Amino acid sequence: MMAVTEIDTERTADVWDERLQALDGLIYSLAHDYDTLSLSRWGTLKPLLKCLQVYGRDQFTYFRTGFNTGRLEAWDDYPPAAIYSIVLNQIGYDLEVWQRAVEQRLSGPASVTQTLKEADKLAWLALKPAIDLGLLPPDTTVVTYFQKSPVSRVIPYAPVALIGVPFTCLTVTRDHLAIPHEVGHYVFWHAKVPAGQAGAGTPLHAVLRDRAFEALRAFVTVDTPEFPTWCYHWLEEVFADVYSALVAGPIMALDFQDLALNNSCSDFITSDDDHPVPILRPNIYTKALRHAANPDNGWAPWAEALHQRWQARRSHCGGRDHFIANGRTIPLDDAITSGQNAANNRPLDRLIMISLEILTGLQTDWSGGLVTPAYTQNGRGANIDLDGLYDSLRANLPTLLAQATADLDPDTTIASRWVNAAENLISTYGADFVKVAEWRERLIANGWTTEGPQTRWP
Repeated sequence: MMAVTEIDTERTADVWDERLQALDGLIYSLAHDYDTLSLSRWGTLKPLLKCLQVYGRDQFTYFRTGFNTGRLEAWDDYPPAAIYSIVLNQIGYDLEVWQRAVEQRLSGPASVTQTLKEADKLAWLALKPAIDLGLLPPDTTVVTYFQKSPVSRVIPYAPVALIGVPFTCLTVTRDHLAIPHEVGHYVFWHAKVPAGQAGAGTPLHAVLRDRAFEALRAFVTVDTPEFPTWCYHWLEEVFADVYSALVAGPIMALDFQDLALNNSCSDFITSDDDHPVPILRPNIYTKALRHAANPDNGWAPWAEALHQRWQARRSHCGGRDHFIANGRTIPLDDAITSGQNAANNRPLDRLIMISLEILTGLQTDWSGGLVTPAYTQNGRGANIDLDGLYDSLRANLPTLLAQATADLDPDTTIASRWVNAAENLISTYGADFVKVAEWRERLIANGWTTEGPQTRWP
């Protein structure tokens, strides 16, 4: 019979430090090897890697030392080993994305490098309005990379929007429209209330959550005692939808109509608990366009045309007038109002209006010259050609790209400032014992970790 040996806890503990050292050593090697090459966007990618290294090391050390010395309160659901694993895995995820961005620029064919160059510029154009509003610091920049589907990587250690774009952007111009929406996610997590406003410096996502919670709480009555959690869970996506509508204009609303139809009939009306259901999501864009419309942008008739088109298109799954969230069947009219004179007194209306209020003054249009001439004195549109919007984007792309004249890479002074800031992100424990509720927020790091506990919603 085989004897059972006692687990060597000291050796088990050592392996976590060895794993950190393995990642640390790899980062050193990558930085050295790539530094000898001529690489596009290296001025951003090099300090970004250093920021990941110092932040990841400090984050791991914070928890490693804290648990070893008893400064951090234990949590039965997530023992120390689970926390170490979460942090190291996240470093690995970010390192993988970083290397993908490097290798695609270094060894990809000319079509790949050119498309990424264009995607970088488009992402910058989508980000710049938030910088101009004072929501983001002026040294914020972007790096795009190819992956299977659009995504925005949330990183707390550098002012860089890491935006994954679909491979189809290589030849399909309209698929670049994924960029404004993903940039909207970056703004949600990283923006702060501008100087001179009440609550200056407060993270924007905290302000949005507080306002959304208060607005939705008003829907709790004796007759309807249940808080509309389904709507609250959509807050981040709704904000990104509104942001992208204000950045790209009517073509963004058309694109999301087309995307909404790429669902099974079941998914078309069923909430996944994160995204607005496809059957009503295009209405978010239409409502945002209506409220941002003015004689200069000419969006009003386009919003009406888009509304009418979606009223007809959404019937492709049997003309349903409801959706399913949290196991409940909810009439569309109980979630959002529609039409030119909508009362804006439904839960989703409130999230849209809260987002619009935050983004007042933000407005650009990627459709080129097609949209504005459609506006007339009486608000009725002439020459409304929704199907021509994609052609207009394709024709307008060179003009858009020419607007991105800024150097997207920081100078050496700014790059050093990034690294110094990353080194100072992890504060010391102070004199007090740290409770789970406090260190859990440090672990989540405003959405950085994709594993483990999440506390985005109440």
